[in-house]
Amino acid sequence: MIVATSRLDVAQSAGALDTVKPWRVGLEAEHYGGVERRRLYRTRIDALPRKLQPLAKESEGSVLAELATPLEIQKFFDALPTLDDKERRNPAGLVAEAIRRAHQDSIERTVVDQIEDRQDVRAAAVLWGLLKANDKLSLRLLRQIEESLTEHGPHFEEGVSPLVTFFVAARNLRQVESTITYYHPRVEAGIEQALNRGSLVARRTLRLLIDILVSPDGPDEAWGVATSARMLLAVDRTPDLKPAPSSTAHVKIDAWLAAELARGGKEFESNLRLAEAAGSANSNISEAARFLLNRPDRSFGWMHIWGPPEHDEAWYARMRTDPAVKKLVETFIRDVLPHARDDFRAGFVVEADRIAPGLTPAFLAAAATAVHFGVTNSHDAIAEGALNDLAGFELIVDEAIKVRTPSSADLKRAAELHLAIVNGEYSDDYAEHLADDDDGWTAGEFLEAYVQRVRATVGWRHLVEHRRCKQLLYYWFRDLAKDEAPPADEIAGAFSVGRGTDDEDDLWHVLTKAWDAGFEQALVDRVLEGHPEPRVQVAALTCVAERAVERLPAICEALSERGQDGRLIEIAIEFGDMRRRRSDFDGTRHGEAAERAAALLPPPLRAISDAKFALETKAPPTLSEEARELLARVAAPSEKLRLFRFSLDEHLQMCVPDDVQWLLANTEEASHAVEAIETAIRHRMTAELEVGLSHKFADVVACALKAIATSLEPPLPEPLLALARHKGSPVRRALVEVLDAKPHSQHLPALLLLAKDEWSRRSSYQGEEDDYPIAQAAVAAIGKLGSLDNESADELYRVAIDTRDPDVRYEIFALLVRAADPRFQGQLFEIAVSPGRRIVRLAAAGALIAGFEQVAPETVSRITPPLLATRIEGVASRLLLLLAARGEIDDFVKAAEALSTLEKRRVLLLLAIWVMRDRDAGVAERIARMLPMNHAGVKWALAGATGKLDDTALDDLGDPVCVEQVLSFMRPKKKR
Repeated sequence: MIVATSRLDVAQSAGALDTVKPWRVGLEAEHYGGVERRRLYRTRIDALPRKLQPLAKESEGSVLAELATPLEIQKFFDALPTLDDKERRNPAGLVAEAIRRAHQDSIERTVVDQIEDRQDVRAAAVLWGLLKANDKLSLRLLRQIEESLTEHGPHFEEGVSPLVTFFVAARNLRQVESTITYYHPRVEAGIEQALNRGSLVARRTLRLLIDILVSPDGPDEAWGVATSARMLLAVDRTPDLKPAPSSTAHVKIDAWLAAELARGGKEFESNLRLAEAAGSANSNISEAARFLLNRPDRSFGWMHIWGPPEHDEAWYARMRTDPAVKKLVETFIRDVLPHARDDFRAGFVVEADRIAPGLTPAFLAAAATAVHFGVTNSHDAIAEGALNDLAGFELIVDEAIKVRTPSSADLKRAAELHLAIVNGEYSDDYAEHLADDDDGWTAGEFLEAYVQRVRATVGWRHLVEHRRCKQLLYYWFRDLAKDEAPPADEIAGAFSVGRGTDDEDDLWHVLTKAWDAGFEQALVDRVLEGHPEPRVQVAALTCVAERAVERLPAICEALSERGQDGRLIEIAIEFGDMRRRRSDFDGTRHGEAAERAAALLPPPLRAISDAKFALETKAPPTLSEEARELLARVAAPSEKLRLFRFSLDEHLQMCVPDDVQWLLANTEEASHAVEAIETAIRHRMTAELEVGLSHKFADVVACALKAIATSLEPPLPEPLLALARHKGSPVRRALVEVLDAKPHSQHLPALLLLAKDEWSRRSSYQGEEDDYPIAQAAVAAIGKLGSLDNESADELYRVAIDTRDPDVRYEIFALLVRAADPRFQGQLFEIAVSPGRRIVRLAAAGALIAGFEQVAPETVSRITPPLLATRIEGVASRLLLLLAARGEIDDFVKAAEALSTLEKRRVLLLLAIWVMRDRDAGVAERIARMLPMNHAGVKWALAGATGKLDDTALDDLGDPVCVEQVLSFMRPKKKR
């Protein structure tokens, strides 16, 4: 029998198919089944550098899932050694890049060769251009285009159809009825490569194609013009292939673009890009499109920043005289700018006005849209343009305030979400994502811009009289505080409406910087009266320290006469805090001023301020008896004062039961509640600890749980065990820690529930393993309970199979080997030796060897020479270790003899020698004689894997994967 093979495309071109029709048998990519492709793959592994062979073996499944043809498989092995694995730390990335290159190289190289062998650059250019403009191509239209092409010289006599037929046969193009599309994206890239080699011919062909498409004698003039425009946009990324259309073609394309853009609608932005790429320099519309889409610096980091193109004044005058240009720019501002991902800054407004004056209404319309968005890149430009009509912008102000004012339902949802985040119900990165809520950001930017424009134009008095004055105070006062020399009359006006509001703190920051003695009494009154908002109190005290410190003794005396000891202590605490920390919103320090102020306080208050300063600097605080009495006699202390007493209590015993009870019941800060429960623990306040178990903050519950459980003998009461269902991860972490320290069989149901816990500190991404610390700790705690009943073991087995955490899986498998019915050993053995996920198989085999002393003889007896010869290296090595440690000597020797005949796996016998030397030295010597005499690796194994071993010493005993298995057990890498 004689077998002759040929590629279908080659045979078809040679006209040989008809003569061999009776004997023809098709062979396509899909005819290569799994067995054939695996054989092709495995025969190429040995040709790789040794360090890449283990990676290629381990990656067989993932590679063959992506690559279907022999050529692709070969290209994968061609690519793998050429990649820089030092730059690609993860093996998965290395393999993925090799697969990508295999796809690319195999298809692209073939297509280039086919076009060049056929000398079909012109036909390829027509095909490429038409498919660039449209994802699919009608063969009917193609034939009409071919007829026109033949009128332009002998080069097109054969047309494009022969190349199309050839590509369909070669599976480069897919034909469905009378429509063709690319079979694979890399086909297009291959055609492009071929065209680049003959770029001059390709450009001339594409220019001719455009002339035919836009001609009345072409297949369809309207369709042809649109197709030509889309083609010119598509080839914009390949400038060497971009044709220069004839003037006749350009006139038609310009007219079509103008009509399409005038319609606006959903296609406006895409049509704008068409105009940028396809329109001529004579088209005002296309020039305006290039103006709007201009990015002066295309380098990374700047490519999204708009900037004006360079044109002379004549060009701008030409644009201004065309009403269509203004309509285009207005549509862009109104419909595109609010959604723009590119950065349009305030300067855009001035430049846009140069080509189309009177754009303010369009900017107002854009503002009305963007005000509802979160973060936007174009807010500066929109605000700048819209604020040219302050009266018109009032509607935007109203809407922005509405957006920035949450409803009661919004506040409730936000509070619930905040509590869930604080209680650790989500992973850290997902919690950060949830907390990063930018709703209302653009609205805030618009309000800030409005205040700045008002101050710069009509003046600050407009803000005082504004119907929305209260909502604008924050932006006004912040802007005022940024001024180096704020006007005195504006400061007075701001105080007239801002005193007593929650935004008053910024006014004191302003006066700290630009003091006006006329406000001294108002400052004193604020310090005397206090304020519900702590930051206002801090700002006022800062101003006192910097500008009116001489009034401090009188303030203290007045508060003392009023019996406001709590307020006095708060002042002392604030100055102690200020001496160490930042105060102003701009980071300005006021430590020296605070030191001077603290020195003027009465002795007890000065001692309190010193104690606070000591706590802030991690020094042990001291207190006079008078200061201690003052702290103790405050009737209704604030939350700040109660927390201060907690801090002192760690060093100086204080009477704090009321503070603990009040904070547990009233604070909205989790950290403050934790301080309260920790204080309760120090003072053994049993009732408060019981209250802590049902607290809304998970960290409080966790602290209370640990404190209560510490003094209890196991088993723990059911109410504590029920906390295994608590939503807060700190509670479940605390519980599993307690259960691990106090093992008891009655804890098993709670631990089984915790073993299913999928909380993780971080979210996993595709290809990554998960990490479930609570589940890991629960499995470890179950391991301390002794033998497992069948029901519990079954439940754990299901958890191990389903989990995405490899550590949980392995530890459960190991636990089942040690503590469960021997049938589970058989199940794990089946997992190890049966096809499946490699990581699961290794975990099952690893668990058997980890618990080898408990492995039943019937399980060990299932380890046969054929299994050791055929199962993946990681499983075979572990089963061999198990056989060496627990198997019958005769069975072990037979297995060793069989392995010694396998050139690629005999290195595994070093593991057998290493284990057997302690069990039966004579057998170990016998196994050693099955390997080359005086081999360094054999001596090393007989010596217990001690001493130095050259990195390549074992290379002649087996393939790199098996060598790696030996070294992983006998010379494990140190964990960093």
